[in-house]
Amino acid sequence: MGLITVKKADVSDAERVCALVHRLAEFEDMESECSLTPERLREMMKEENGISALIAEYEGKTAGMALYSLYRLATFSGQRVLYVEDVFVDEEYRGKGVGKALFGMTEEIARELKCRKIEWKCLKWNKNAIAFYERIGGVSDPGWLTYDKRL
Repeated sequence: MGLITVKKADVSDAERVCALVHRLAEFEDMESECSLTPERLREMMKEENGISALIAEYEGKTAGMALYSLYRLATFSGQRVLYVEDVFVDEEYRGKGVGKALFGMTEEIARELKCRKIEWKCLKWNKNAIAFYERIGGVSDPGWLTYDKRL
């Protein structure tokens, strides 16, 4: 295994993070829906309770990212929930511990913030991601359906 480093991204990393978001959209066959720009990402990173990002490097090269935000609280417990919006590891770095390192740092942040849990979603067809999430202790919640309303 090579050297993996994970760091909290700041606005100076917006170009790299944005490029990874576009690669994720390509992987998910959703390029037509991805209009994120580095400028917009910088704005979102500066907003109160805006998006936060982690960048993973493998032997000094950008290998992946995780984007997350904080729910104000889970009402029943009164604790926060860290929501992972996107996780992406470039194909050449998959299976090398990069995803595990990203989730490890995400867990550290959630514990520091006294979060009750970490939540994320996964596309049903992404069997490799599902297997990975289960290996790191993720549990699918069959009791809840996800809804959205496009605006």
